Amino acid sequence: MKSLLDLAELLRARLKAQGISQRALGARAGLARRTLENMLSGRVDYKVTTLISVLDRLGLELVIVPREAAPGLADLIPQVPAQSAVKTRLQAARETLQARLDTEPGSVASSGLAALQGGATTLGRPRGRKKS
Repeated sequence: MKSLLDLAELLRARLKAQGISQRALGARAGLARRTLENMLSGRVDYKVTTLISVLDRLGLELVIVPREAAPGLADLIPQVPAQSAVKTRLQAARETLQARLDTEPGSVASSGLAALQGGATTLGRPRGRKKS
C-alpha cells in the first residue's frame, strides 16, 4: 500500500465483503461517524490507533515488512474474518455494568434498569403525582 487512498479502498472492500455497515463498524470501533467517513474517503489523515481499531474490527492486522517482502504476502492473507480482540471503552463499560447487575440483583442500578425496561418514564417518584 502506498497511500491513504489505497488503504481506504481496502477498508471499503472489506466492509462490503463482510456485509458490515459504516454505522456498525463505527459503533464497534468506538468512532464518530465523521471520523470513519474521513478514514474511508482516503483524503484525510488519522491516528495510527484509529487505524488499528478499525482493522481489528474488520479482522485485519497491521504488519510492517520490508518493501521487497510485501508482494509475496498478498497470497498469505486469510479470507476468514477474525473476531475482534480489542474492546472499545463502551463495550468494557457495558460488561462491567452487566457484571455488577448480575452479582447485585437488588442494587439501585438493577431496580432502575428493571424500571426502565418495564416502561417507567421517571425514577424517584411515582408517575402521575406532581412534585409539590
